[in-house]
Amino acid sequence: MSYNDPTHWRGRAKELRGLADEMHESVSKQLMRKMADDYDHLARTAERRAREAPPKPFPNIDVLPAEVRQFARRKLVRLSRTSISEIPGFLKRGPARADEVGAPVAFAEIWESVAAKERERH
Repeated sequence: MSYNDPTHWRGRAKELRGLADEMHESVSKQLMRKMADDYDHLARTAERRAREAPPKPFPNIDVLPAEVRQFARRKLVRLSRTSISEIPGFLKRGPARADEVGAPVAFAEIWESVAAKERERH
């Protein structure tokens, strides 16, 4: 369902008009017809927006200037082709210990015991 789709709003309006025809009380019937008119208004708005701003295709990257092309998405580089010297030191080192990041000692002790149990399991 797209809220920019006029057929969605027209379908809702038709549904409400059908419900209004089944009602016996005039106030409820009048409110349902007013809501159906509002849905028709939304359908006209969606049509107008579609006419004024048609969807634009994604530009061909080959015709973009070099200044713009440098910010385009690139394919991921496989780690096997990446030199180890290109990897930042903090990634080579691995996750920090709790005491390195200033966690409370109790948390560090709990974390170390959990980590030791995980090492034993594997």
